[in-house]
Amino acid sequence: MTLLLLLWLVLVSASAGALAATLYWRSQGRTDTASSTAVRWAPSPGTTAAAAAPATPLPTPTSDLSYTAEDILRDFIAAGAHPISIQHNITISAWTGGAFSVSVPATSSVTFGDASDCNGPCEPRNMGLWVYQDNTTADQAYDEVSEENNQALMHPPQGLSVVPTTIFIHARCLLLGADTFSIYVQVVKQYCT
Repeated sequence: MTLLLLLWLVLVSASAGALAATLYWRSQGRTDTASSTAVRWAPSPGTTAAAAAPATPLPTPTSDLSYTAEDILRDFIAAGAHPISIQHNITISAWTGGAFSVSVPATSSVTFGDASDCNGPCEPRNMGLWVYQDNTTADQAYDEVSEENNQALMHPPQGLSVVPTTIFIHARCLLLGADTFSIYVQVVKQYCT
């Protein structure tokens, strides 16, 4: 009986947390695209940058528009993230083993793992950040990856192929593989301009 009561309390707590998170994100003016794993963030009209800032305190951004993926990686680390197995200037095609491709080149990229969700031995979550020349080029890369991701969702890959991934874009940055509520997404929202 005690075990059943504890299980019920866990379920109620998880449901309340999910509801609170959903209400918070809706209040921040975020919009989802057609795919449940692809997320675009845009402030709603009248929302200021200060109102859209995450609750977690992050370092103050600079107005330097010549930032690179390496700069954002340093911001991830400064915000408390612990990326591992870091690689620089890897294409999306190389990172996904050819499963996804993009016709426009990134100006810089960084790929890495994150084992913060692991409690014991496990595979780290693989993520990548690609910074593009401008917002238009980043949007094109986002559209191409989203299309391929949607195709992979409709026709799941066989064997050890790459599975569909989460996609997040903000300004010139395309972030793949990060959880929607992660510190990585928060940093990209704040520093990619």
